[in-house]
Amino acid sequence: MNAVHREPTTRIHGLHLDLPRVLGAATNDAASTTIAPARRDAGYVVSTAPTSADALRKLRNQKSIELLVLDVTEAPSTVGPTIDAIRRIDWALPIVLMV
Repeated sequence: MNAVHREPTTRIHGLHLDLPRVLGAATNDAASTTIAPARRDAGYVVSTAPTSADALRKLRNQKSIELLVLDVTEAPSTVGPTIDAIRRIDWALPIVLMV
């Protein structure tokens, strides 16, 4: 069976509520299903968003996000406006671009 295994978008272990929080925005399932678990295994609390609009919505609602990983391989022309919108929400948020 070739079904995609999806894990919960956020994983918190016990009392480790002070773990770094990462938001991953990736438009393709391969990026979401391989990169998010790797970050979780590295000790991060990870939320995922399938689109830039969803990522912006999560940034507005989850002020504790400490890093944004943005996959721009599907729509590189939207990087500038997306980063501008992110900066309006949190100007100091570190952003990692996957190109």
